[in-house]
Amino acid sequence: MLQWTMGWGGVNVKKIIYMILILSPLLLLNNGTSSEVQPDLQNKNYSIRDHEDNVVYVYLDAIIDVNSLEDLSGFSSNIFIGKVSRLLYTDTNMEERILPHTYYEIEVLKDLKGNTTKEVILNHFGGYNDENILYLFQGNSLPIVGEYYIFITNELSDGTYYLETSTQKILLEKDDDLLETNYALIEEIILAIKNEVKPNFNKEGWQLWKNCYILASVLYLFL
Repeated sequence: MLQWTMGWGGVNVKKIIYMILILSPLLLLNNGTSSEVQPDLQNKNYSIRDHEDNVVYVYLDAIIDVNSLEDLSGFSSNIFIGKVSRLLYTDTNMEERILPHTYYEIEVLKDLKGNTTKEVILNHFGGYNDENILYLFQGNSLPIVGEYYIFITNELSDGTYYLETSTQKILLEKDDDLLETNYALIEEIILAIKNEVKPNFNKEGWQLWKNCYILASVLYLFL
């Protein structure tokens, strides 16, 4: 077995080639491709602006068009009409996340996509931290207890449903006949669900990384 070590600083050329083969495809992946793992809007580029009346807005480069109902539907597992019954609690632990999470009890009136139970817990990304500073994703606000919304969510393994952006909850007009009063909007959501656009992840980019990983491993063993 050849030991590829240069005289300048004892650099191991074999290891350098290995790292180049591994890291180069990852740079390509970061420039527009991604893995087949379930997407998370939060895991894209973001920046935090200065406090604005005790509010910190977190700006992110989402992986879908968050203003498109079809894209939001394709990204979501559950869409339902519900009333915000009460605020349960806020998880202010920010060691592994960029903003607090606020939990609400939601009374489900009607499922539009997927199946839920009569009452669900909504995990809303954003909330007040221990210093009473409100952290929110750009343009977002906390749900109002007593109001009705269409929630565009994803179900987590713990049975809660989460949302991140302002466009994932749509405030409804309250009336004695809620569904009839908001009929046009509800029909628009139903149409978007029928024409939903699934997130387009570039499998070729991920396959490129896997191929380079195999090649680099073979070279590392035999050079």
